[in-house]
Parts: sequence; structure tokens; C-alpha cells
Amino acid sequence: MENKITVNTPEGVQLSFEVAGIGSRFAALLLDTLIQDAILLIIIFSLITAGITFENVFSDVLSWYTAVLILIIFIVFFGYFIFFEIILHGRTPGKALMKLRVIKSNGQPVTIIASLLRNIFRLADFFPFFYGVGVIVMFISKEARRLGDYVAGTLVVKEYVSKLPSVAEMPEKVNQKTMIIYPLNREEYNLIKEFLSRRQQLSPDKRNKIAQQLSDHFYNKFNIPIEDRKP
Repeated sequence: MENKITVNTPEGVQLSFEVAGIGSRFAALLLDTLIQDAILLIIIFSLITAGITFENVFSDVLSWYTAVLILIIFIVFFGYFIFFEIILHGRTPGKALMKLRVIKSNGQPVTIIASLLRNIFRLADFFPFFYGVGVIVMFISKEARRLGDYVAGTLVVKEYVSKLPSVAEMPEKVNQKTMIIYPLNREEYNLIKEFLSRRQQLSPDKRNKIAQQLSDHFYNKFNIPIEDRKP
């Protein structure tokens, strides 16, 4: 059964998303965990090749070997998710393969702070063993959000693959004298990009309504005269 939610963006536009279920999220997590394990194995093999053994590491609890190993595990466990969610705009390799993405609860792209919070609290979700707390919270939540999602104000949604042709490119020859450029901020750019990528998933009425809301927003922002507005 599809679990859809509707959010209101700061620009006053309503967007509909399908919430990712526990099954698809754990499939993505399993893929990410396998990648993390591979990274750790490569690092451990490199350390062994360099002459550092586990006997060196655990011979002295306070040795720098131990500190380095703990730091590496911490970076791989937490940094992996934070790094990819930032550079892949809410996706990790596992989420990308499962067509999932992390967004803010208001429909905007996940921020660095939000990614840091949701992944720092991953340890609390992991307790007592392999996301025990996280699973319980997700079962209770209508939006399948774990504890880290509530703290960071995020949720995980399904992505849709566009089947329509991309927006037509600009003509090669453009009259630079009559071309007017209106600046967009990052949120507005992402909002338009989101609408264009998901427009085929919307009903004609919903698509027209959102398009009208967007056009009204930008007409008012750029003070475009009524007579110059296109229907």
C-alpha cells in the first residue's frame, strides 16, 4: 500500500511524496552496510600490509593504533552517510539503487546540519542491536521515520524516474539585448527542478495547480506587470 504525504513548501507550493517503507529502507541500508564493510576491509588490509597488526592495536589500549582504528570505524560508520547524503543530494549508494532520497519534512533538499543530526542519532536508533529502536519508532510513525529523522526534521521518500523528454534546450541563437535574466535562490531552483522531474506523476489538475502557484510566486517576486504575464 502506498503511503503518500503532502507537504507545504516555504514558497506556498504543495508537493506530494510517497514515503519509503521499512522494507525498501532496510534493503538500501543493507547495500550501504556491504559497501562500508568493503571499505573497512580495504583499510584493514592496507594497515596489515603496512605492518600494523591487531596485536599492535590491542597490546596497549591507549596506543595510537587503537585511537586511529576507532577513528576510522567512526568515520566509516557515520561519515559515509553524511558524505554521500550531501554530495548526492539526499542519496547514498544504497538509497540510489533503491530509488530513495532523504528530504526535509517541508519538501526541501536535506541540509548539511540535518544530515549531521540524523546520522549522529543513528547510534541511538541502532541500540540495542541493529536498529532495534529505529525499527520500533518507524513502525509507530505514520511516515516511517526513525528517531534520527525526527530530530533532524527529515523523511525518506521514493523517487520517480521521469519518462518524459527533458525540457527543451535554449536555442543556439539568443537575442542577448532582449534576454532578461531573473535570479533564483537555491530553494527556488530545487523546487522548479523537483516539479519538472515529477510532473508526469501528477494528475492534470494537480499539475496545473502547482504550475499556477509557481508562476504566481515568480510573477510577484520579479514584479512582472500583469499585461506581460502569459496565461
